[in-house]
Amino acid sequence: MSGVDQEWMCGPYRCLFTDKRKYYSHSDLGALLFYGSSVKLYDFPLPKRDLKWAIYHEESPKNLPFFLYKSGQDLFDIIATVNRYSNFPLTLQYLADISLLTGIFKIFYSVEDKSELDIAPVLYLQSGCETPTQRDLYVEELMKYIPIDSYGSCLNNRELPENLKLNGTYDVYDEKLLKFVARYKFVIAIENSVCVDYITEKLWRPLIAGSIPIYLGSPSVTDWLPNEKSAILIEDFDNMTDLSKYLHTLDEDNKLYNEYLQHKLGGENGTITNKFLIENMSKRKTSIADFECFVCSAIHEQKDLKKDTVNLYVCPKPEDHFNVDNTWKQHWDIGKCQNKVLNDIISNISSNNYTEDMFDKLVLQNLLKDEC
Repeated sequence: MSGVDQEWMCGPYRCLFTDKRKYYSHSDLGALLFYGSSVKLYDFPLPKRDLKWAIYHEESPKNLPFFLYKSGQDLFDIIATVNRYSNFPLTLQYLADISLLTGIFKIFYSVEDKSELDIAPVLYLQSGCETPTQRDLYVEELMKYIPIDSYGSCLNNRELPENLKLNGTYDVYDEKLLKFVARYKFVIAIENSVCVDYITEKLWRPLIAGSIPIYLGSPSVTDWLPNEKSAILIEDFDNMTDLSKYLHTLDEDNKLYNEYLQHKLGGENGTITNKFLIENMSKRKTSIADFECFVCSAIHEQKDLKKDTVNLYVCPKPEDHFNVDNTWKQHWDIGKCQNKVLNDIISNISSNNYTEDMFDKLVLQNLLKDEC
């Protein structure tokens, strides 16, 4: 096949990859690969040929709402999402190596050292302020009961040092940033969305740095923590007052505090007791290149990977918190209508002649009529 962008061996199989649409009708084409964050809902190649559709989507529902619904997922034959039951799971995409959890490197501060620093016990470092979890509301409420140093764009009360800024954002695992985080006893770790197995650097970064995450996000997070006591879960407390009391208790008791750091302090090389985490890290593959090889191999081996009975993107509709209406609920409603319209178009259209304007009008009509 001429004009191919990439060619490599995936195990015993020779795999060719191209982004050139002129090959859509080529007899050797085995699959179409979609990157979730770049999917254009008005631009699916139609009519749908008898070949595999595969999608790689490592993000939350913020940028692909139609995919929240199983009939949207069912448009694809091979799926990579954060969910552990995906054909190609991306749950551990933000933890490159398990040794990061146990290693102390040059960044670790003991609890005694942290207590000597003239900083708040809690760190909040966030640039995305409008989220389905309404995380700023949690932090704003918690601030009433315990000091929090807030850097970044959200609830800012401290300036981030210039050497930690990277094109307006943060270098996730930069050693300077990790050392900055490591000074704090606690780090707010609230995901932008609540989805099963959606766990990002917000959890792993404080664990790597040797701070205790104050976590809200994946309801399955305890399945992935290094030890039974590794993070403080916001959902375990009735309100921010109770959470703050517990944080104050740990802040004043070094022994209790260190119980959360056994992945750093247990034995010579730290202790991880979670066998499920260890097992999954041993076979972790999460890159797009790995996914491309996975798809190519599956086609060569004629594997049927479709999971007809499993929802691979479990993200409940957002709730209102602290008596503030959560406008992100509309995002889920729009996604439901996008899903309906997209399925109707793919099922009924004989050629790729629908436009973005046509698609958006159909979504709006269904939304206004509450027909999704």
